[in-house]
Amino acid sequence: MTNLIATSKIISSVLAGCLVIAGCRGESFEAGQHREAAKRAELQAKETERRRAILDEIKSSHNADDSWTSARPSWTVDVQELLIRSDRRPIAGIARLSDVRRDREQILLILRPGELDVDSIRIEFSLAGGRPPRPPALPDALSGETLNSWDWPEYAFVARITAVRRHDVPGRDGDMHRGWLAEGECLALRQIPEALVPRKPGPGGLK
Repeated sequence: MTNLIATSKIISSVLAGCLVIAGCRGESFEAGQHREAAKRAELQAKETERRRAILDEIKSSHNADDSWTSARPSWTVDVQELLIRSDRRPIAGIARLSDVRRDREQILLILRPGELDVDSIRIEFSLAGGRPPRPPALPDALSGETLNSWDWPEYAFVARITAVRRHDVPGRDGDMHRGWLAEGECLALRQIPEALVPRKPGPGGLK
């Protein structure tokens, strides 16, 4: 009983101390949360603007189109019309470089827009092009059995697509999710510096 009373006094003292500190700072707990959320939103807006500027620069120099990034295709023919344009303009976007491999005399860049831990329609790009410069430090892409796709270097790219085929992939729920593989030539590649805003860790581990 004595120990219980002592413990209660300690907890009360700690809570009182927290209230004093919060009062000294002149803000409530809710106000502090509000302030932190506003700060994160401001950083996120700056990050979005920075990424957009990099994409716009590489896109404009090749008269490329990035409207496919906001489309929601249903069938392969929809993806073909989005990526293999009738006006022969190349496409542009932002993706993570998941692999570089050799196929006979060609170097193929494997680019994946978005994050692997998001269950959505996915388009993977296999583009012929030169070997990209390796980032100063490339973290392990594996943590246990889960791919930490946010560790892969991110690039703005311009490509001319020549073929599209269905390439379904398993989702976290175990079901197959619609996806496509787009093949073509990489016309330009520019690495996007590490994000100013820390990315939320996925199920594979901590960032």
